[in-house]
Amino acid sequence: MEIQSNILLFVISVLRRRVLLSSRPAALRLEPRGKTARPAGTVILIHGLGRTGLSMLVPGFFLSRNGYSVLVYDYISGKSSVSRHAAMLLDFIRDVRQTMPGRINFITHSLGGIVLRCAAANFAESFPDGRTVMLAPPNRGSRKASLFSKFPFLPLILKPLREIRSDEDSFAASLPAPQFEHGVIAAQFDAKVGVDEAKTDTMQDFLVVESFHTFIMNRRDVLAACAEFLRQGRFRAGAVQSPK
Repeated sequence: MEIQSNILLFVISVLRRRVLLSSRPAALRLEPRGKTARPAGTVILIHGLGRTGLSMLVPGFFLSRNGYSVLVYDYISGKSSVSRHAAMLLDFIRDVRQTMPGRINFITHSLGGIVLRCAAANFAESFPDGRTVMLAPPNRGSRKASLFSKFPFLPLILKPLREIRSDEDSFAASLPAPQFEHGVIAAQFDAKVGVDEAKTDTMQDFLVVESFHTFIMNRRDVLAACAEFLRQGRFRAGAVQSPK
């Protein structure tokens, strides 16, 4: 009953903050529900552009059943720049490190991966040593973002849009290669972020699934691959690092 109450409060918080255009992020905490005697660690879930933390509830429930403490992070993605979102995420991570012992991992969707990379670039010396899975991230920018950025009204309501263009001078292109342990899952039928646009030069593993962009995080094969990477640092047992 308690978990239903927490989810209801989180839904109300998500809706209320968007009505009020609040910049302050929020998070839903899901306690581990698996058979493990001790938590497997903490996973912070970070959603993408134009979405809410509610879009990450399915992986949140999955990971909590697999013994992880889960924090479903929610922020108003269109309101601020990537740098501003990263600064708020950094504050959140610092608070988590003080209250939740053990390894801190991340699973991001789309823009969430760029926000995390920006946070890591400004927190490199003491960034959490856990593993990260990026789902359909525009690591090399997005040609669709370049196209939609040309419409004058869209960047006004989706401020990070111009920052994730595929142009060489875009913010995404200027970020240093991630130095934390991470894997990338791309969607074969993604109309927003191409398979090659999702890659980084330092990824530990790379996987392409037969999926579209928006709901890639809800697929069973993706959830299983995420859990495997968090445990072993590879998407498949015995996998060899994929070519970049």
